[in-house]
Amino acid sequence: MAASVVPTTGTPTVVELGAGGGAISDAIATRIPPRGRQLAVEINNDLVRHLSRSRPWLQVLGGDAAHLSQLLRQADVDQVDVVVSALPWTFLRAAHRQRILAELQAVLAPDGVMSTIITLTAWPTRACRTFRHQLPGAFGDIEVLGPVWAALPPAVVLTCRKPGHG
Repeated sequence: MAASVVPTTGTPTVVELGAGGGAISDAIATRIPPRGRQLAVEINNDLVRHLSRSRPWLQVLGGDAAHLSQLLRQADVDQVDVVVSALPWTFLRAAHRQRILAELQAVLAPDGVMSTIITLTAWPTRACRTFRHQLPGAFGDIEVLGPVWAALPPAVVLTCRKPGHG
């Protein structure tokens, strides 16, 4: 669903935010071409260790997505083609969300894309409405797909393009 934006050809650099237990990491891995580069950012140290052990092919960066450019610089990555996010946007303070969106603008290629999942239960909340109002300041094109009833829990996928052109 959110990983469908990952190219299947070329040499893309794909970053996952909020990798958790690795379910989306696995979906990305099935799409990304052999010469692509896949990284994951995870703030929870236990999950960083779990992902590093269970998915040796995945480069796991421990830290906060609000420091994405710094984390990527340490991994020798200047620019990213795709970001797939499972961050709990509605649980983050508006200022923290804004910082992450600014980081995405800084690291995404001009033709880069960010895809993120919002659960249906979060969609009508004030925090989600605020997040949706923040997105046009970071991206020039935002597409809403869903609801996706096959997802557990059911979700909406937001695909955002034209970073920095909001």
